[in-house]
Amino acid sequence: MKFIKLSHKWVSLLVVIQMLIWLGSGLYFNLMDHHKAGGHTYRAHNPVVTSTQSFTPVAQLPLTAPIKGVGVIYLLGDPYYRVTLSEPLYSYWKGQYQLFNAVTGDRVVIDEQFAKRLAQASYNGPGEVTSAVKLSPPLSELPKEKNPVWQVSFSDGIHTAVYLRQQTGQIAGHVDDHTRLRDFFFMLHFMDYANEGSFNNLQIIILAILTLWLALTGLMWTVNLFREGQLSITLTDKQHKVTVDVLDVQQQNEVTLSADASLFDSLWQQEMLLPSTCGGGGTCGKCRVKTDGKIDISSADKEQLSTEQLRQGWRLACQHKANKFNHVIVPELQQPLPRHTLKLRSERYLSPVIKELTFEPVNNAIPAYQAGAHLRFEIPDTNGANTKTYRHYSIATPSEDADLVFNVRHHPSPDDIVPAGVGSDFLCQLSPGDEVSTLGPIEGFAIDTKHTGTKMLLGAGSGMAPLRAMIQSLLAQDHKQPVYFFYGARTDDDLLYLEEFTELHRRHNNFHYYPVLSQPGMHWTGEVGYAQEVMFKSQAEIKGFSDAQFYLCGPQTMMQQTIERLTQEGIGSNAIFYDSFGQPAKLS
Repeated sequence: MKFIKLSHKWVSLLVVIQMLIWLGSGLYFNLMDHHKAGGHTYRAHNPVVTSTQSFTPVAQLPLTAPIKGVGVIYLLGDPYYRVTLSEPLYSYWKGQYQLFNAVTGDRVVIDEQFAKRLAQASYNGPGEVTSAVKLSPPLSELPKEKNPVWQVSFSDGIHTAVYLRQQTGQIAGHVDDHTRLRDFFFMLHFMDYANEGSFNNLQIIILAILTLWLALTGLMWTVNLFREGQLSITLTDKQHKVTVDVLDVQQQNEVTLSADASLFDSLWQQEMLLPSTCGGGGTCGKCRVKTDGKIDISSADKEQLSTEQLRQGWRLACQHKANKFNHVIVPELQQPLPRHTLKLRSERYLSPVIKELTFEPVNNAIPAYQAGAHLRFEIPDTNGANTKTYRHYSIATPSEDADLVFNVRHHPSPDDIVPAGVGSDFLCQLSPGDEVSTLGPIEGFAIDTKHTGTKMLLGAGSGMAPLRAMIQSLLAQDHKQPVYFFYGARTDDDLLYLEEFTELHRRHNNFHYYPVLSQPGMHWTGEVGYAQEVMFKSQAEIKGFSDAQFYLCGPQTMMQQTIERLTQEGIGSNAIFYDSFGQPAKLS
């Protein structure tokens, strides 16, 4: 299923890009001047010419091959026989012709001077002839033309070029800047990147196949969501009764839950708080419940629970709708979290995609918390319904700091198919003065205060937030042992708080900062590659590496690779702490 989701996202990106190209080029075709785009700006349309002169009989022409037909054409007012030796279906397809003066019967060849005179006769602009060049197909400006031509260029403001077929002297086309612009948009609209002059091309076929794949993967993804109970169709906000047995207090409750919400969120709305550090993302595995009913197993269940636990009926409450359950057993509940209203004081983009939001409490101050903690944000329904969604965001400042700072990666909607990130889009649309409701703080990812050795922190992207809070807390407490911070980004524009950590590195002898870029610019002089690779490469320079504690927060790939490598290095699981906001990172 992972491949289906990944390919669906990338294919949808390609299809959407081409749809935007179609919209833009289609708008051009509706707004363009069709007369100019057709090459008629300086094209002269000469009147029909007839002749009273006596023509040489066709039988007397010095023909050297069998003919398919004979016709009379007029060039510069004089009559000529156009003898067809090989006749194509269309005039621009390859044909074989001979030209004879209809009066004298002499064979005629269109030379450079004749071509210039013919071009001037079809041109009524202000320019003069600058060149006449004999060309053979393929022709970039006349991709359909398969016959050799003369290209006669004029010195006007739109760079007119008149094309005449070498065998007959007839006009193949007028091309100028207006037609070149039209052809550019034609190329985009019909995906004619090979300049074939046709929409029946390989690129169109490939896009059709990709679009079909997009539809099939979307259908498979949707079916999987229905199968795992994460998607359902409801016409009304139905209620569902569930009996909840709480083991640690030996208490049984019958609660009425919102049927369309997850069991995790529904219980939270009833102030029955299941343990969680990922906010219902299915990555921490703490919101476990046991049921005696037949509940489908989700992919997150398989990641976080053993085969025996799944067989016994354990499931993650965040992965299943409340209406799937009639009776659940809960090992323990958290104490109700304090509720706070926060007002946005300031906002700014730290990188092209990550926004820093600074809040202040409206009434009561936030209780003291360990660095690395997060708040649970209430996200209202954008359609005006009375339902709420919850998202967790780590606090990027320690408890001693008066500011509540968050680093939110904005996930706007890329198209009409893929929705925007529910939490990030809501928060990143806030303006200073707007208020939000939160619960917490919630602790789980925190510094082990009993450990007095080296601290290794590794992060990337918006994984910066809890690590920044930890570093500030350690340095404020005058932590004497070495603190190493390896932070990865793509480009220097994506580095968060570069000046701040550079200054901390200068002021504190025990703090070592390693910014790492995977796609550095030409002026970058720092580390290059991936943060975890640089950390292991620098292992020999790090004091107390084998006895250090490791704190990780970032993308799944970085987390998984680092944990596996640390395990190989002999680092015990009790020395590895991580906060995974992506797919779950497992300790071996």
